[in-house]
Amino acid sequence: MAYVEKNGKALQIVIHHLKKSGDGLEFVLFPMIHLGTQEFYDEVSQRLDACDLVLVEGIKSKRVSLMTLPYRLAAKSVRLNLVSQHRALKTSSFKHKLVASDLEGHSFAEGWSNLRLRWRIEFHVIEPLLALYLFFFVNREKLANYILLKDSSAEDERRDEDLENFARLLGGDRNQILIQHIKQLYNTRKNEDIKIAIPYGAKHMSRILKFLINRLGYRVIQREWVIVFDF
Repeated sequence: MAYVEKNGKALQIVIHHLKKSGDGLEFVLFPMIHLGTQEFYDEVSQRLDACDLVLVEGIKSKRVSLMTLPYRLAAKSVRLNLVSQHRALKTSSFKHKLVASDLEGHSFAEGWSNLRLRWRIEFHVIEPLLALYLFFFVNREKLANYILLKDSSAEDERRDEDLENFARLLGGDRNQILIQHIKQLYNTRKNEDIKIAIPYGAKHMSRILKFLINRLGYRVIQREWVIVFDF
């Protein structure tokens, strides 16, 4: 099932609405992209504001800032004319609805320290180089292909133990925390007629959708497409 896809000359996300027969609670999954047009983030912001609660991601860590450096630098490219999610997604109007649902900074730091030193050093070299490549050489179509390759797949390529541990840190560990929040809300508020938004990285969507369908008995009742950027 697609969460981010190319449609003609545009990159778009697929928003999934899920409900369960007999329950009032509805979940809305927003596959988020780190880079897009301001119009895209304004549209997402309006949709999030229409929901009753918003389960948000975000790890307070300088290392995570390094991981998003390629997107933040690409947002400064006049050629791409795009903006970063961090700066463009406005949440001030519904700040009271936000629920932090991600790893704590100290938990991420502990997992990071368990990776081999050589791999961590290589990562600190590769990410800035990737950032420069996106800034100087990539157009919107190539960027769309990069995003589809990196952000939309459910699993990272498992080439060695370090990559596996890194994938678990950024994926599996965070998914479990988000799932715990979903379970708690389902157990306490399933009879309420409310919408809970989950604007999380596209790579997390497959795991969350499977949990809602296979474990909680939800089904997809609606899909909506929103353009991230055209090319």
